Amino acid sequence: MKWMKWQHTYAYGPGDWQWLEVEDEKDADSRLGDLMEEYSWADKYRGIEYTLHDAPDREWLEKYVKTTEDTAKYYVRHAEKMKALLAEMRNA
Repeated sequence: MKWMKWQHTYAYGPGDWQWLEVEDEKDADSRLGDLMEEYSWADKYRGIEYTLHDAPDREWLEKYVKTTEDTAKYYVRHAEKMKALLAEMRNA
């Protein structure tokens, strides 16, 4: 497993750096094609810069883990509310 650090580039400058988990360089090339196709309509689009790494930046990974945990907690709370509503409907 590898990590691809990538950013879109435009005539007015680069976009934000992002990370994507990939299997290998061939998988990275395939994903790049998909990403470029998705954004190729944008005015003054110049493509994607990327590098492959063994692991993402620690700061990014810490933020990703926190965001993922927060999202999971939200969905668990939401599911509990929906189960309670369903139980009320069944008892009505």
